[in-house]
Amino acid sequence: MKHLIEYIKESLIVEGGKAVNGTPMTQTQAKAVFEDVAKKLLPKLGCFEKGTDYEALGSFGKKYENQTSGDIDIAVSIEAIASHFGIPMDAVEDKIISICEEEDLQYNYGKGIHVISIAWIIPGTEMYGQVDLMPSDNMEYTKWMYHAPDMTKAESKYKGLFRNQLIMAIIKYADQKVLSKNEKDEVMEYERYALRLNSGIARTVRSHVGKKGRLKNPKAIKELEQHITNVPKEIVELAFGEGTNVKDTMTFESCYKLFMSDKFPWKDERDKIVESFVKEIFSAKVPIPSEMYDDFEDLIRPLQEENEKKLAKQNND
Repeated sequence: MKHLIEYIKESLIVEGGKAVNGTPMTQTQAKAVFEDVAKKLLPKLGCFEKGTDYEALGSFGKKYENQTSGDIDIAVSIEAIASHFGIPMDAVEDKIISICEEEDLQYNYGKGIHVISIAWIIPGTEMYGQVDLMPSDNMEYTKWMYHAPDMTKAESKYKGLFRNQLIMAIIKYADQKVLSKNEKDEVMEYERYALRLNSGIARTVRSHVGKKGRLKNPKAIKELEQHITNVPKEIVELAFGEGTNVKDTMTFESCYKLFMSDKFPWKDERDKIVESFVKEIFSAKVPIPSEMYDDFEDLIRPLQEENEKKLAKQNND
């Protein structure tokens, strides 16, 4: 099953009944598209300074030339755009869309995930590449959250997905609090953190209370959700302990080292964190990191067997 953001990235870019497939780009082509967008489009949005007003995210510029990029992710500063046009920050996405229409660009607006995907001509060709504009209210957070290791420098064996899923699983079990139980001593309501790609950490309340009894899967009580922070330093200290440096959380390997440290603050929850991480990895259909498998083989193997049976059943159905 694809996550929503993956679906939108792989879907057609649609506007006015027309559809354009984003062509996979070589690294030279991707660089040319980024420079073209930075020169011709971003200034029209009020984004002039690279690193402050806008920045390429993920694996851009970190692949070998024989590898392709399906799209280019570019964070754009909500504050810079709002200031440039003198508009409220919550009007920025609509403003980006209006600029796309003025420039006669084909686009797709993923409102739920706050991504505007546009088709941009690859310089020197008649083909289009996909560029995803990601409005950010904290560029420091966005650059950290969407960081990808440089594979050409062997910074990591694993994509950024692995690091993010580990941090998300840790945050999920960091400082959970039971709010109520039933007569059978079953948890009915509890409070926990959640780390979101676009917004940072929120404190959420989840409930098993149902009209006909206890729900197997808890539901989030949206009106009780509180945004906590999108400051990377605060996030990594919550996940790995006070004094953790952001620079030590840029790869899966470095995060896993902190996770296995004696100083890790949530060591009593390690098995639950691993289980949550592994299930997300199964959903993403990528291999389990060898380091984790070696350390938690007895825990992971039954989950692996259960997942294989689930997949076999789906194939048979």
